[in-house]
Amino acid sequence: MKHGDEVFAIPLVSFKDFQASLIDGTPMARTEIWALDGAQIFPDGSVKLAQQEGFPDGLLVSNLRLLKASPTYHWSEFDSYVVELALEGLPYEVFREFAPGILPLAVLDFARVSTVKIQRLKNLLNRLEDRLQDVWERNDILTAEGRTAFRKWQGRRSLRQAITRTLRESGMRPAREQGYGRRSSLPNNESIQ
Repeated sequence: MKHGDEVFAIPLVSFKDFQASLIDGTPMARTEIWALDGAQIFPDGSVKLAQQEGFPDGLLVSNLRLLKASPTYHWSEFDSYVVELALEGLPYEVFREFAPGILPLAVLDFARVSTVKIQRLKNLLNRLEDRLQDVWERNDILTAEGRTAFRKWQGRRSLRQAITRTLRESGMRPAREQGYGRRSSLPNNESIQ
């Protein structure tokens, strides 16, 4: 969002939709969050939407309310492992200190993860599927409890479907998906290969 010459990146991974009113007070229908990509905010609180398909050029709205997405999935250690594998060897900074100066822990920062654009989804899925299949087949890696947790994470889906679900729930999206073409919060606008 822009205010004057300043540009603000607002991580919205936990929001799915928004509601707003036209300037004359007419309520707008519930709208998907991607429609705020490239919007401008003005000192009076009104928001000018960027030109996008389905909206008139320069649509001005007020009373903007972000609507949280309903949690549909419980994050597990295997989900974190899949995200770490997906970013392995790439220059993304997706971890942050949990309690700087108090605890020496780093946690996934999902606002940062959600800015990752996947260029070659099929290649990434093939690589992750091979790695996780190898983890499952090697008896020296997973304990009995680990195998139970792995099966619980996978659920009734194929391994590939479970990986895809995890990537989507983390906020990562294919670069061609609507709303993901103009992100610039990663160094050099890099994308995951």
